[in-house]
Amino acid sequence: MRLDTTTEAVVGVAALVGMFFGGLIFGPVTDRIGRKPMYTLDLLALIIASVLSVFVSAPWQLIVLRFVIGVAIAADYPIATALLSEWLPRKTRASMFTSVIIIWYVGTALAYFVGYLITRELGPEGWRWMLGSSAVLARRCPAADRHPESPRWLVSAGAPTRPAG
Repeated sequence: MRLDTTTEAVVGVAALVGMFFGGLIFGPVTDRIGRKPMYTLDLLALIIASVLSVFVSAPWQLIVLRFVIGVAIAADYPIATALLSEWLPRKTRASMFTSVIIIWYVGTALAYFVGYLITRELGPEGWRWMLGSSAVLARRCPAADRHPESPRWLVSAGAPTRPAG
C-alpha cells in the first residue's frame, strides 16, 4: 500500500489499542452474556476481520480491521481462561493453564516465522495473505462449536444446569 511512516505506525498501534479495549471490556461482558456466545462471537469477529484484511484498499480500512483484530485477540484471553477454569478438573487446571500460556507464546513466535515465509513467497502483496491467514486458524478452533455453556456460568446466571425432567 506504500504507507508513509506515520500511517504504518498507526496500523501497528491499532492492534495494541484494540487489545487494550478488548481486554478491558470483554471480561465483564463475558461474565454477563456467557462464555459460549462470547467465544463464538469473538472467533467470528476474528475470522471476518482477518478475511477482510486481504481485500483492503485504503489505509483507514486496515487500521480499523487491525483494531478489531486486537479487540478479538484480547477478548479471547478472559473468555478462554474463564472457559478453561470452569471446565478443567482441579487436579490438572494449573498444568493446563501453563500449557495454554506456553502455546500462546509459541504461537506468537511461529506467527513471525510464518509471516516471513508468506511474504517471501508471495512478494509485495504477501502481507495481505499473512493478515488473512489467521482466519484459517480461528476457523479450525473447535471449542466454539462443540462445548455447551459452562455449568459455573449457568449457576451464576441463575439458569438450571440440567434439563428439566
